[in-house]
Amino acid sequence: NMATLSSEAPEQSLNVVLITYEFTYSPFSGNGILSRSLAKSLLREGCNVTVWCCRPSDKYDSATSEENHNHLQPPELSPQEYKRLSTFATRLSLQGGWRKLDADSGWKEFHWDNDVVKLDEFERKRSLADALCKCHVICAIDWTGAFAWRSIPFLWTNGTPKPPVAYLNFRVYSSGISEQKLHAWYDDMEQQALKDATSVISLSDKDKKSLAALIDNSSSSAVTSRPIHILLPPLRGDIQELAMQQQSPLDLTIQHLPPELISAPSFSSRKKQRYLVTCIVRLSPEKNTMRFVSFCEKMFPIMEANGYIPFLAGATADADYAEMIKERLKRVSPQAIIVSLFLSPKTLGAVLERTVLNFHPCSYDAYGMTIIEAAAFGVPTVMASGKAVGAVEIVGNGACFQVDMPQGDKISEHTVHQLETILRDEQGMRSMGTTAKQRALEWDEVAYGKKLMEYLYQAIHVV
Repeated sequence: NMATLSSEAPEQSLNVVLITYEFTYSPFSGNGILSRSLAKSLLREGCNVTVWCCRPSDKYDSATSEENHNHLQPPELSPQEYKRLSTFATRLSLQGGWRKLDADSGWKEFHWDNDVVKLDEFERKRSLADALCKCHVICAIDWTGAFAWRSIPFLWTNGTPKPPVAYLNFRVYSSGISEQKLHAWYDDMEQQALKDATSVISLSDKDKKSLAALIDNSSSSAVTSRPIHILLPPLRGDIQELAMQQQSPLDLTIQHLPPELISAPSFSSRKKQRYLVTCIVRLSPEKNTMRFVSFCEKMFPIMEANGYIPFLAGATADADYAEMIKERLKRVSPQAIIVSLFLSPKTLGAVLERTVLNFHPCSYDAYGMTIIEAAAFGVPTVMASGKAVGAVEIVGNGACFQVDMPQGDKISEHTVHQLETILRDEQGMRSMGTTAKQRALEWDEVAYGKKLMEYLYQAIHVV
């Protein structure tokens, strides 16, 4: 039977099952990072956490090998926290679309009928089914997690009530999709997720409004009463730690830099500590990564005059698109450094210590985790104006540069003038970076965990 939580015994540990497509197996996006922080925050709050996630096929490619996993373990977790974590993974087929979170991902394989593999055999033996039956609340991430959740109905037969579901929406996938059929398909998947949810948590005001509109358009009266909370992602603990002990002299972090950067002629000839202009997003059309190429093209004379070098890093989601970006960027700026990988925390930190400005090319982004990570290292970001990118809630008003970034990859003449002004003002970038750092370090995994617990207890007591 489903576990009940006694109101007389608040010291009782909360049993949480987290269902997330991407977790700590070869993470490739902010979703994996946020799911990891979320689990860590819950463990710190004393919860028992069982994770059901996906992992790529062992034969997928060299970048998904064992050393690219980023599992939660001691010393990052205390021995007690580690004992309270169980991880089960559905291994995707070779065709399963790893590094994608959209309709081309391996979402159909994230299903109860497929085998799950336990991460550590020496952990307490308990099955995923057992954890689901004993849980107080389910956290389903995005429509992919909600789809997996819907595939397990048989556990709650004979009138046993299903546990409450907190639906954590990390991105409204129809946002920015102009193709009508696909837009409608995402909306339908989102509505099904909302129908199952006891409460809904989104990352930004824009996403909250999009989800509210989907609820209003739903024919189900069960959906219309859902509360929608906004919970901003925290700065992840490993980056926070690195940012707070930022190395000076920088020689101490050279060992963590990507070989593509160290072997570049610009590395030995650089005249400044901060000389990189970075773009750190997945090489994927939904991230408008090509706009960074347009930016480098328009800014080439100023960047060259100031000794600034473009640096692009991110996992490849779409091989043809990624190839086109790399080719064009090298043509526009032969000195550009390209790393086609999701950067590890230490590598990311070492790169950001050498960065003067970060460019976030998305017209829409539910949050934009790398904006906050850059901020933690004193790097300001150029990003879309308005509230199109969720991270503005942390770095808005004086801790980022906001410019017009319409759909597509183009940059208007007006924006070109704004960007030229920004790049010419090194002191201005530095001072904005100082404000950004202060803001980024204030909202951490501890503060996030306390707020998340509040929302989970609300979901439990609704049922």
